[in-house]
Amino acid sequence: MVKRAFLPATAIIAKVTGRNPADFQLSGALSAQQIGPIPFFIRWDGIIRLRGNARWQNQSVLAFQSLIPADLAITLREGNFYAKAAFSVAQGQGVIAGGHWSVTNAGLWLKDGSVDGIDFILPWRLQNSRWQQGTKSPIQIRIKQVKSLFDMRNITADLYGYYPASAKFPLVLRAVNVDLLGGAVRLAKLPWPQIEPAILTIDRIDLSQLLTRLRTTTQVAMSGKISGQ
Repeated sequence: MVKRAFLPATAIIAKVTGRNPADFQLSGALSAQQIGPIPFFIRWDGIIRLRGNARWQNQSVLAFQSLIPADLAITLREGNFYAKAAFSVAQGQGVIAGGHWSVTNAGLWLKDGSVDGIDFILPWRLQNSRWQQGTKSPIQIRIKQVKSLFDMRNITADLYGYYPASAKFPLVLRAVNVDLLGGAVRLAKLPWPQIEPAILTIDRIDLSQLLTRLRTTTQVAMSGKISGQ
């Protein structure tokens, strides 16, 4: 039997204030056992616009363990999460929203290893039914170390652009770096849709370490370092 991810029982506490429907204000908080509380505030300007905001206060990522399917064998170990968002709705404009997610110094156990020092920053914006990933700065992923078949260190990646992506609104992955096997693998830039070649650089990968990690049973021995693009 596969154990599914689940969201704990959710509770919303809210109150409405105002003299009439034209100037109401809605405030409250949402929580799901250890997740939250997430205070929110929504108001109507009495003319054309509905505005709101929510702030997810800093809390341990351990509260989100139930959202990870058990068959993935991922156990959250440490780290903190923070988020905030704001939105407005008006006729002719639709929904405009934006916010910021942040995960700092997270760590987790894998079935055959671990991941340490995860930092994740996600600024976002929604307008005209299109998501903008990264606003003033890109989405940033930083991981100090992954211990598995190949030990990897100093993992970095930046992502910015739009989804759905198009030639006018591309999505771009850049500054990808992984230190492994005594060397590094780098990707300078990869856009979607792809209109130019993406260059993957291999820098001084140790062949002896590679064969050791692959645990090959054939009578093959190699040494030295390889680089290329």
